[in-house]
Amino acid sequence: LKLMLMGGGAGSTWYLHFHRNALGSFHDMAMIGGNTALGWGIGWLGCNCRDGAYAGSLLGGGLTAGWEALHNDRSMQNSFRRARIAVERKKSKEQEQARAAVMNRNGNSRAGTSSPGTAPED
Repeated sequence: LKLMLMGGGAGSTWYLHFHRNALGSFHDMAMIGGNTALGWGIGWLGCNCRDGAYAGSLLGGGLTAGWEALHNDRSMQNSFRRARIAVERKKSKEQEQARAAVMNRNGNSRAGTSSPGTAPED
């Protein structure tokens, strides 16, 4: 039964992945059902207990439901993109401040200055 769940779930997911128009508006629900069966079989096989089967089915179906709900949501993608860019800018600013602090500690606080007794390089 475990292998039947895993095989049926994997086969269903594979078919639906390559046939995007199959089942029309029920495609997403079929993907959730197929991955629920796949997760159920894997969880049951993993620990050979009822709890593993339940956890696997909840993970397989829940993660698929989340993915199907969000992967075409432009506003969600833009929000994540904006958040990522804000974090990258903050890190860049912190790195620049750290470099400036190191330069100040070394006495090279002004750009274009040179060590005493040497000519500035172009």
